[in-house]
Amino acid sequence: MCVYIAIAYLATRIATPEELRSNQMIMVDKAFWGPAVIIGIMGATLSSALGSMLGAPRILQALAQQKTVPFSRFFAAKTGNGEPRNAILFSGVVILSALLLGNLDFLASLITMFFLITYGMLNFVVFIQQSMKIISFRPTFKIPRIIPFLGAIGCLGIMLLINPLFSVVAIIIIIGLYVWLEKQGLRSNWGDIRGGLFLAIAERASRIATRFPKHQITWKPDLLVPIDNPKIWAGSLLLIRSITGRSGSIFAFTIKEDEIDETHEALEVLVEPLRNEKLHVNCSVIEDSSFAHGAKLVIQTLKASSFQPNILFLTVGQDDESDQVLLKLIEEAAKHELGTLVLRQHPRMAFGMQKNINLWLRDQSPNWHLAVLIALQIQLNWDGKVNLITVTTRKDEVRRANQFLDRINDQARLPSSTELLVMVGSFEEALQKAPRGDVNILGLGEKVDFDFIRRSADLSKSSCLFVQDSGNENVLM
Repeated sequence: MCVYIAIAYLATRIATPEELRSNQMIMVDKAFWGPAVIIGIMGATLSSALGSMLGAPRILQALAQQKTVPFSRFFAAKTGNGEPRNAILFSGVVILSALLLGNLDFLASLITMFFLITYGMLNFVVFIQQSMKIISFRPTFKIPRIIPFLGAIGCLGIMLLINPLFSVVAIIIIIGLYVWLEKQGLRSNWGDIRGGLFLAIAERASRIATRFPKHQITWKPDLLVPIDNPKIWAGSLLLIRSITGRSGSIFAFTIKEDEIDETHEALEVLVEPLRNEKLHVNCSVIEDSSFAHGAKLVIQTLKASSFQPNILFLTVGQDDESDQVLLKLIEEAAKHELGTLVLRQHPRMAFGMQKNINLWLRDQSPNWHLAVLIALQIQLNWDGKVNLITVTTRKDEVRRANQFLDRINDQARLPSSTELLVMVGSFEEALQKAPRGDVNILGLGEKVDFDFIRRSADLSKSSCLFVQDSGNENVLM
């Protein structure tokens, strides 16, 4: 650094800026004995050339061993005495091609860009690791954090000063290489700080977020999904994806007393399709002899986390042996201000063509906010149609019921394709006569009737989703 700074200062003393820009041999012309400078240039050139000819093929071969370049098997090959012959031949072809172009100034400018990107990224990585304050970053030579930051900014600035066009080209090439390598799904043995970087950002963001009160305007569906047996639990994934797609998250867990590793593997396999669709999914196996007790612990523990779920998602099976467990979980969710979704999936119809959503509401219902929000989420992900339905037992109340639906439709800003329907008769009759829906969304009463939940799917001939508000949702926001 001292030599470079000294040469830059000396150049300003012996020549004008115009001479420095136009005459590349200015140091030779101004030297006390010009041949000495020529000898130095030749020595440096030959040294760099020799180092590049020896080093470049070995670097290429090492990159090929890590499968970070195309045709990795070809370039990773070595001769019997350990020489990377294929990489040497390729490097030689590249060098000869560059020389035959005849314009070394052009190549020098382009190569300089990649050197500056390398130096800039090294500075940037040091700055990131210092900012993360991770214990594994313990450099022998410590410097203030501002120095690598200025180094990274300085490299970018010098690139733009040398040649803005080449700078953009070099950056695009680097980004292209990064995207290509990212798609290869490679795993390095020496670690990767990207996950730690985003975790540090998330931790800092969560600390900032705690300073502000939670508001209903920022609501999104974050599901807590207890799974009794991940090996045979898959039918509800389609609806879970439809509820959480675009913005929500999923925390799936199961309770097991033994075979923890095997169960965790099955749980990972179960949620893998959701992860493949870029949904935010976490899963865990809790060791406990009681499913209800273990699930309660999960609800209580996650309540204190920075990224806590806001909806408990449950499924009702054909028999009633788990009804008491489900009831305890619903009560626990209400105690900890979680909304609840209870799905009774039709064994044959499932979710049909994933188009029509029947949203059942009644006047003064305490559950309509979450019901409408869930219906909107499903409608967005299905690109479907919402049928807003209410039921009255008297014909003279039809007009008032229509006014109620009009008010809900207007206040909740439902899609323009929404159809409003008033059914006259008992609720079970209405379920049978209502338009065909691929899913029916209904309110969950204070006293949970699991027999009716099962019966509703048979009456409507489609899957039914029962909703209970937590009090923290507001569709009018």
